[in-house]
Amino acid sequence: MTEDHRASTGGAIPSWSGFIYQGKVAIYHVLRLLCDGKESGYSLKLEYLEDFCIHKDGDVESLHQVKAIERSGISAYTTYIKNKEKINAFEKLRNHANRIRCSYAYFHLANDVSSKSDADIEKEYAPVKIYNYHDGTNRCPVDQINNKINQMIEKYYKECRKEELFKNNIDYIEKTRVIIDDIIQKKVLMIHAKMHNSNYSVSDNIETMGLSQFKRILDDDLTTAAIDDVYLLCQIRVRLREYYFQYIEDQENIHGPLEESIHKKMADYMMQIENMTSKQVKEFMQGIMPQKEFKCGSIKEYKDNTPSDEGYRHAFLNILKELKKTDFCESINAFIWKQGEDATYYPTTIHAAKDLAEDICMNIVDNPKNLYTLYQCGNLITTGIDVTSVYEQIRRQKNVDSSPERYDKITKWKKVSLVSLSRAKEHIA
Repeated sequence: MTEDHRASTGGAIPSWSGFIYQGKVAIYHVLRLLCDGKESGYSLKLEYLEDFCIHKDGDVESLHQVKAIERSGISAYTTYIKNKEKINAFEKLRNHANRIRCSYAYFHLANDVSSKSDADIEKEYAPVKIYNYHDGTNRCPVDQINNKINQMIEKYYKECRKEELFKNNIDYIEKTRVIIDDIIQKKVLMIHAKMHNSNYSVSDNIETMGLSQFKRILDDDLTTAAIDDVYLLCQIRVRLREYYFQYIEDQENIHGPLEESIHKKMADYMMQIENMTSKQVKEFMQGIMPQKEFKCGSIKEYKDNTPSDEGYRHAFLNILKELKKTDFCESINAFIWKQGEDATYYPTTIHAAKDLAEDICMNIVDNPKNLYTLYQCGNLITTGIDVTSVYEQIRRQKNVDSSPERYDKITKWKKVSLVSLSRAKEHIA
């Protein structure tokens, strides 16, 4: 462990939305370098010295600090270093640059610093420079970073792959961005997990990626069916990450900082999901949403048939947070809690009022993709619905037993229950 590593100076983990934004800004800068023909010998390091840095042949080429702070004074940019000492983030970047004799230290701002102009900042904290984007702007709000990345991808295709006209298409550009973004965000999430895992040393947090890795994606043909499957998997992971980071941020805004053990548990869960294969993801997604058919044969299907924001955050993630840590069962691609010989509990995305219990049960039975064998004799954990038997809940409905085939299908669910989180807590020790 060296003093050079950011974590050794007490670098704090940023807010979850800030974490994602930092990764996207790093992508933008990498793409900009590739547009300028900088690839050989160049690499990107995340969470090393600063939010990210660029190395050339092993030496630090540039340092980058990223802040997604709403317009406010310089005091909002206070950070912490060793021994919890407060320091201005601009000063911290300057100190790192001077210590390693790095001439290029860039500060990426999402919004204005109300109390200081850019000229004042650059004069006071030289060699720090406010980062200027390719379009001449020196600010990039969080909701505009994806557009800027797309513009840089388009620039690369027009200037460096000009003969491949099929790449100058908005859908193709978007596909490229999602696949590249998945690489960075997976690394970001891994860093987050390692920071909360005592089994890793500080030096394990350093993630290095050669720029050639990103160039290969830009230069490849991303139109094959195999790539489409990868792309959809990336899209699913993007959505699940966003739900996860938003959930953690909301929890801390409401209840204050989470215990380190909870951070570690949730990070471990997310890394398990991140490391799933495409087949595992599809089975896992259907498993956590028994009340809804999961489809991902196309982008439209994926958008219409994945868990809702509320279902994933308020039900599934909250169940994982509130119950004791459990393992991932790879044979059925699900998180489960086994209590005794017969009782098995499964987390779900079912987030509905009690008076919708009958509708939820009908949806479960009628779901053509439901993996009944996964749940047989099981308890599906919901936010607040308690149903002793899915079958008993719906059997009295009009015409429910209208055909032998339908009757047989419904009776399979006799031993499957819906259990509220509060009740599940009573049984899972």
